[in-house]
Amino acid sequence: MREILHRAGDIVFTKLDGSNVEAFKQFYTARLKDENQSLYLDYETLEKTIDDDLSNGSVTFMAYKDDRIIGSLKCLDNPADTLKRSGMWNVDLSRLRQYGGLCYMGRYGIDKSYITEPAVNQGLFLLAIMHSVQNDNFFLMTEAVPKQVRTYRRLGFHPVLSGEKPYVWLEVAELCPMINNIIHFAASINDDDRGMRVHELFSDEIRNKIATLSTNKELMNLHHDSLVEYIHEDVAILP
Repeated sequence: MREILHRAGDIVFTKLDGSNVEAFKQFYTARLKDENQSLYLDYETLEKTIDDDLSNGSVTFMAYKDDRIIGSLKCLDNPADTLKRSGMWNVDLSRLRQYGGLCYMGRYGIDKSYITEPAVNQGLFLLAIMHSVQNDNFFLMTEAVPKQVRTYRRLGFHPVLSGEKPYVWLEVAELCPMINNIIHFAASINDDDRGMRVHELFSDEIRNKIATLSTNKELMNLHHDSLVEYIHEDVAILP
């Protein structure tokens, strides 16, 4: 039985493991064939890289509805070697890495039928943020197709171009005050109007780390208003 990390109404979130890897390959291959979600990946090596994910220390979060995968997001901690092989590592990321751990988000995909369903995006990205905080990674970064860059910028990410491939990074500390406020706001609420039990996402240990980061002025950049707006106005990550 899969370990359920989070529920949002009838959507459940879990992790990739040996029991669901074949279903995940089918889901993600289908997403890559969709022109609107095509990322810079070599389809021929996709199956091998998914198998490698089970042994390289990465974590892939998945969203399920009616026992069917509808979303995914991978987190890889301190991914310098991986990004160097793909040609994405450059002086900007080396400089960024000096200020704290780096978590790379990849293999992001949403089923076409749920692309505007806010609970899927919110659940996946909040689990990624939680994973980063838990592992003392202060920065999240991901590759983005060109049409996504403007949307990511509105969410607080900082776009950088590496060759012809745009990617974006986000300082986790920017999110911590917002997450901290949500935790306190939701602590006495059983469910919000979208069925998002936010306070149940975080263990006491992670809550304490978030609270600590929230008061660390050297790490904190307060330009997170657009992300708060995203949470409350149900703006989908993908256009």
